[in-house]
Amino acid sequence: MRLSGFYKLSVEERLRKVAEIANLSQEEIEAIISSGGLPLEVADQLSN
Repeated sequence: MRLSGFYKLSVEERLRKVAEIANLSQEEIEAIISSGGLPLEVADQLSN
């Protein structure tokens, strides 16, 4: 699946879009955010 303009979305909008497509629960979204992995701000810079 290709998401046109995905890279133009903010980090929050991307997460919301992925959660919608994957049908994630609020608990799953929170687990992704607090997983202790690469900070979202750093990961966002890798895609630019």
